Amino acid sequence: MNRGNQKVTLLGATGFLGSAIADVLDTMQIPWIGICIGKSTRPNIVALSPDDKESLINIINDYPIVINATGSLKPKDFEERTTESLDLFWKNVEHFTDVLVSSNIEMLVHLSSAGTVYGDRASGDGYEESSLLKPISWYGKAKMFEELHYEKVAELEEFKYLCVRISNPFGNKVKARHGFIDVLLYCMREGKEFSYFADCDPKRDFVYAPDMSKMILSLVTKNECGTYNIGSGNAINLSSIANYVKEKIDTPYLINRTLAKPSFDVLNSVICIDKVKSKNAYTNTMSVYDYIDAQLLLSPVNKNGL
Repeated sequence: MNRGNQKVTLLGATGFLGSAIADVLDTMQIPWIGICIGKSTRPNIVALSPDDKESLINIINDYPIVINATGSLKPKDFEERTTESLDLFWKNVEHFTDVLVSSNIEMLVHLSSAGTVYGDRASGDGYEESSLLKPISWYGKAKMFEELHYEKVAELEEFKYLCVRISNPFGNKVKARHGFIDVLLYCMREGKEFSYFADCDPKRDFVYAPDMSKMILSLVTKNECGTYNIGSGNAINLSSIANYVKEKIDTPYLINRTLAKPSFDVLNSVICIDKVKSKNAYTNTMSVYDYIDAQLLLSPVNKNGL
């Protein structure tokens, strides 16, 4: 696919995933229009009312590659308000489906969640895209339903469909308080206590947000369809990250283990990224530990005072 012919509609453009992708769209000089509910300082992000279908359809007609980075509901919402959250979730899916079938969309890029749709990985190699999905929470089940639904809509309406299952992104400079790593670093910079699980030691594949975005957009520019895992390929225990930060700061006592893991949270999330590598779309420019070093380098909590 020629980049000059690509024009992207980015839904959820001011969120954690969307804003990271927006930066790389600019870097790659791909024309795009972002959609959000609130205000944005970026000139090519448009604020639309959630029920303004006509305006969204018109935008998609002009920018027919749609990246769906929306997602206002969180895992905890589904556990505490299950029926209400599922009703809202499906209402949003139906609304977006109406928009898709009424537009001249050429490709849907749907952002899903690797850990939640696969479920726990007790041992062995990471989950492949062809693995049986075993979500353990209503949030994960909703993500699975969403994937399957949009895949079927794409088949019936005859537009391309790319589903990317993302594993624990970090390092979005715009949204600097999202996820385990960035919240941990924020708390240390602010002199606040950070607590994590005492009853277990979860393992996660963390991926640098700019790398995540480059991999997704590389697949788009290569005109790839189907399902792809997006991660670093290196799963790390949370205790290893916490202990690494402790060694780097003057206030290690601020990091402690007092919390219990929620039942809806996956313990070990390990994925295989061979498929994205096979398409020469893999990018890994920043490891977790290099990122921590860079973030703490100029921080007053750095024990070396550098």
